[in-house]
Parts: sequence; C-alpha cells; structure tokens
Amino acid sequence: MPKNQISKVECKKLQRIRARASYLLFRELYDFLKDNPSVADILRKFHDVLDARRSFGSIRNAEYAAESLSLILKDNGEVYKDRAQTQIAHKI
Repeated sequence: MPKNQISKVECKKLQRIRARASYLLFRELYDFLKDNPSVADILRKFHDVLDARRSFGSIRNAEYAAESLSLILKDNGEVYKDRAQTQIAHKI
C-alpha cells in the first residue's frame, strides 16, 4: 500500500472518531475560534458549552453563572448582553 493511502481499518477508526460528540464539539469550537471572536464572545461560548452539558447543575446556577460572566465583562469594559437581555431587546 502506498505511504499516503489509509487502510480500511484506519479509515473506519477515523470515521468513528469524527462521529464522537467530543470531536464535534472541538470542531465547532475550532470553527468559532478561527474567526478571531472577542473575549466576550469566547466566554459566552464557553458558558454555552458548559450549559449545554448541564455542567452548572441547574437552570438557576446557569443563570447565576451568566450574571457572573456579565459582571466580569462589565468590570473590564466589555459590552455584553446575556440571552435574557437579548430576548428582551428583540421584544421591544
């Protein structure tokens, strides 16, 4: 087999890896980061990833984390709208 060709076994292994939730998450993060997002956008994405994986343990804790994120960004001069503020802005 030529050096640059992949065996069927190796090809199937790569397909399994690419189907994993962790691979898909890293692919999404890679695509997001290659556009050079702001610090606020990166932190919001980090919050969203943790929230989607239920890492905060409850909706209330996720909301508290969003409040903390909002305040740290405000304290550092970043403009930031959390989901609730964005939803309110769209209704007005």
